[in-house]
Amino acid sequence: MVRIPVEWLIAGLILFLLLGALLFRVVSRFVSAIILRFRFRKGRKGEILARKFLKKQGFIIVSEQYSVSSLMYIDHVPYRYGIRADFLVRRGDKRAIVEVKTGNRATDPLMPETRRQLFEYYHVFDVDDLYFFDARSVTLQHISFDGL
Repeated sequence: MVRIPVEWLIAGLILFLLLGALLFRVVSRFVSAIILRFRFRKGRKGEILARKFLKKQGFIIVSEQYSVSSLMYIDHVPYRYGIRADFLVRRGDKRAIVEVKTGNRATDPLMPETRRQLFEYYHVFDVDDLYFFDARSVTLQHISFDGL
């Protein structure tokens, strides 16, 4: 029986673990890229659906991926940041922001992440109304917040 030195076994194990970690990293990046592409396509399809829906409801699309900058203060130091909504629309003499959601959970405006995003839009964008478009159910909801 051939005896393999312990040092070789340890080196082989370390090499095996390093190759496994490298393979895991490559596969993880590949899977993440596929998921990101799928989510982007799904989001884009939701925006296309929303655009058609909004036009049928009499809205005029003023801008897509509408961006503004805002200011926040941390310890009295100002920091500028950007914020982007899916649509800036107009119907009659009212301008509104429309946020489009396509996912399973994000389509609930009461989900904390979605609610916070809508609250920020309500506060930052200088518009008359805020709407939430659920691409899964093809519904448009008017959003407002109490006390503001």
